[in-house]
Amino acid sequence: MGGKISSENISAAFSHSFFDTDVELLHSDVTTLTLFLNFFTYNFIDSGWFCFVLHLQKIQFSTH
Repeated sequence: MGGKISSENISAAFSHSFFDTDVELLHSDVTTLTLFLNFFTYNFIDSGWFCFVLHLQKIQFSTH
């Protein structure tokens, strides 16, 4: 599982960094999380997966 990102890995990493950190380091964790979410969202939309998912949703709605 080379560089594959799973929700388990992400939640484990963030719960580790949030619960094992000192309060004064929490701000940098929030900044990192924000940057990560911005990066992920941008790449998700930019990669065309967003359009693909919307297309699948349209197919689902039209078949019901």
